[in-house]
Amino acid sequence: MGMKSLAAALSLVRRNLFKDPGYLFRYALRYLDQDYRMSVKFMSTKELVSSLEQGKSLIRINDGEICLITYGSIHYQKFHPRLREYLLKIVLDYDHQTSPYLIGLAEEYLGKPNREIKAKQMLRIWLPVKMAFERFFPKNPLYFDAHLFYRSGAFEQVLERILQSHRVILVTSEENIGMVKKTGLEQRLEVSFVSCPASNSFDQFDEILEQVTSLIEPGREKNYRVLLAAGPASKALAYELSKRKIISYDLGRGVEAVHRPNQIEHEIYQRSDVGQPS
Repeated sequence: MGMKSLAAALSLVRRNLFKDPGYLFRYALRYLDQDYRMSVKFMSTKELVSSLEQGKSLIRINDGEICLITYGSIHYQKFHPRLREYLLKIVLDYDHQTSPYLIGLAEEYLGKPNREIKAKQMLRIWLPVKMAFERFFPKNPLYFDAHLFYRSGAFEQVLERILQSHRVILVTSEENIGMVKKTGLEQRLEVSFVSCPASNSFDQFDEILEQVTSLIEPGREKNYRVLLAAGPASKALAYELSKRKIISYDLGRGVEAVHRPNQIEHEIYQRSDVGQPS
């Protein structure tokens, strides 16, 4: 075992030994099961677009959020108990028909056996996600592909037509705001910006939520769409906004591919942080 893998293993043990010791036992069993995979029902692009036209919000749950659920910290966000509560509520309450939001999961990996993911040196990343799906996620609802907006042209094909008929609020870092402005998005859409920290944005969750809602005219919520690229805080923001009938879309790093050369699609298949401790 290399030093990076050892550090990741020690981190896993340290954060779960007392809070959730059963998780470590299940992790060891699943790690040894080379055929372990999940059967997840994913919606087609046509079904997704139809759901968006009906007013669904989008919340992506990937490996970072699962790390936070299992008491870990990630590069973009240190562990926060309140954020963990939000993430669990989003998952446990989910039904694609009755929830005001859809959940996105990694379609590329959940159905693959451990042996295939291990061959890509990504088992440490996706095994906890498979385990979390088995343990927490409802099995009957449909999910969308969480990597959708990493793919070239996805924003333009899936969201832009909807956004053109709404006022758009983009919540992201100052760096991303500058990047998006250079693409000329303001000439294509009626867009306002809310700045958030590049990391640990959930620490300012209530302030960000208040800024977003202050830009929305009471009684005219349906005229707005909120784009979120604020790290894991995006999930809690989308959940709270959806409860207020404000539709929002969690783009994550997909914001980097909006009307720009796509430099992130490769990360679906080969993550740049493989081997890095959580």
